[in-house]
Amino acid sequence: MTERKIAKTVASEVVTAITGIKGLLKTYDGQAMAHLCEADELVPFNMIVGGQPLTPPTHEGRLALSKQDEKGLEKFYAESVLVGWWYTRTVAVFYDDVLPELLGSDLKDLYVSYEQLLRFLGSPVLIPFEEPYEICEADVLGCVFGFYSIEEFFFEDKKLRYSEIMLLPLLRDRSSGKSYFSPITLDYQMNIQPDSPMKFSKLIEDTVKNWKSTPGIELYQHELFSKIAYLLTETPDVNRCLSARPPKMSYTRKDRAVMVPPDTPTFRHLGEEIRKCRLDTVSCLSTVN
Repeated sequence: MTERKIAKTVASEVVTAITGIKGLLKTYDGQAMAHLCEADELVPFNMIVGGQPLTPPTHEGRLALSKQDEKGLEKFYAESVLVGWWYTRTVAVFYDDVLPELLGSDLKDLYVSYEQLLRFLGSPVLIPFEEPYEICEADVLGCVFGFYSIEEFFFEDKKLRYSEIMLLPLLRDRSSGKSYFSPITLDYQMNIQPDSPMKFSKLIEDTVKNWKSTPGIELYQHELFSKIAYLLTETPDVNRCLSARPPKMSYTRKDRAVMVPPDTPTFRHLGEEIRKCRLDTVSCLSTVN
């Protein structure tokens, strides 16, 4: 299994890196997040899913977001996923004995649909790497994988869906020890109908081509996308991984709701289905012999 010590260290570094993003947790503090949940019940569209905000919590923030350029919007998508992870804190760890088979899987004929990606909306997952990848002056420790999606309505009979796949590699500077993210934003935009699956190998190709300046991506792409491919299955262990409990709510003395992040991450063990298939194969061979 992914070494627990490594997984705990990476999760701790993600917490530190998120707290280091200026103003992020002040904008999306527990009271603001609870307010989004309350407002969500009054409108016909999602303002928040789980612990992931799909819009800033204030009118001023939403107005400012509407005036952002592409770079500003990508920053918001990344922050949306990181805030979502802050309030859920799911970590995917893989069994040692399935890793060689997982990393050796052929992904060229794999397709991924919008519905598969939608499962990560409100359920971002931290994927720790088995060992850090050394690049220049930093180590790449893992990646937060998430999804952002919102529907935009035009007139009465048309609506478009705007979606982004978010990869947030976590780097730690070796000299200063400071951890930070290097966000990768991948468009997944389509009309509501028809829903066209995306070829997974094309997703990998586009990521590497469009983000080739991202530190170390050529080193960790294989491990990252192999693990993401498993997370896109609908096996029982993945379903458990993505069925994070809703963030906890507490109340102040003035009876105001406050969203509270968990004290510790939830480590989800993955690879059971590969193990099960292997055991079934061994059992069948034993019966034949």
